[in-house]
Amino acid sequence: MPVLKKATIKSYDASGHKAAVQISGSLAVWLESVPVATDIPAAEVQAGRECTVLFFTDDNPDDAVVVTVHGAVPAAAGAVTSIQDADGNTYVRTEQVANEDKVRIALAATERGLFQTASPHVTLTGDVRIASGQLGVGVNPDGTATFVAQGSGALTANLSLIQAKASGINLAADNVNLFGVQGAPQASVTLGKIGLVISALDFSIAAAGGGAGTVITLLAGVVAGLLTIGFTGTITELVGVRAKNPVLATGAASQATTAIGVDVQDYGPTAKIVDAYGLRIANMTLNTGVRRLIEAGGALGTTPYLRLEGGTAPAANQTKLLLAEGVTPTLRRVQWKPGNTLVAGDNVMVLV
Repeated sequence: MPVLKKATIKSYDASGHKAAVQISGSLAVWLESVPVATDIPAAEVQAGRECTVLFFTDDNPDDAVVVTVHGAVPAAAGAVTSIQDADGNTYVRTEQVANEDKVRIALAATERGLFQTASPHVTLTGDVRIASGQLGVGVNPDGTATFVAQGSGALTANLSLIQAKASGINLAADNVNLFGVQGAPQASVTLGKIGLVISALDFSIAAAGGGAGTVITLLAGVVAGLLTIGFTGTITELVGVRAKNPVLATGAASQATTAIGVDVQDYGPTAKIVDAYGLRIANMTLNTGVRRLIEAGGALGTTPYLRLEGGTAPAANQTKLLLAEGVTPTLRRVQWKPGNTLVAGDNVMVLV
């Protein structure tokens, strides 16, 4: 027949809403994983509190349930702190200890969602997919972008609207790629439509406000840096910016009219700019191999059409500029001689 016994709670398993209890009057009698009545909030099942255990059969200690917890605060009428499935491993719980002010969502005993008052306020564990619609951070989605990040307020520290971090990633296999930002979107073009613009990356940043005495040290469209930290090995190429080969569909009736790898527009379009450089390349001074500021056309590395060398200053009467000459190009250095010192065999460059 059913029997009620006094016990002490030793521990609590929130995933199954079960407790380990010690029966009063016996140090040796411990019962593990005793179900707790579903109307008892998880926050009230605390180690050290006394409780009442109902044994449905006196010959089977596993057939029991904790029916009361002494010293617990009465639950508000109708209050529900836990929703769970039959085996208790999939649930939504508002608190696991008193006044922790957290909501937990678990699937198959793995916590997938945590909502709390402290930062981070929302933690999701596992893969996340937004099946449709838009996502706005700091702003309501307006239908013009799939993802929008907007900052506001007075900044007193650095802020990145979007930042990619790779901490603890180990490239542990051959031919593995790590991309800071990578994408390959594809858009289908409707027949007959004109004036279409498709850009892999289109970004502008603006500065506003300010006043007399305000100085922005750098306003840049793109800043790309390459670093190695504690790396031992060989890097075959270090490339700051690379314009990849364009790939056009074969057999198409129409192709691109003009292809431009790098297009620098007028960088002195207003008298408000003092000095302007379309392309500025600093000298190369410490590398141990060749120092070539520009290498263009022809057989790169051997006989390009144009080469501009860096490094030390040129020798007397010479320049750092070399040009390819002839059908089978020969790379010749541009230098000068007074007209009265020309001798047989000298090549003279003539502007025509």
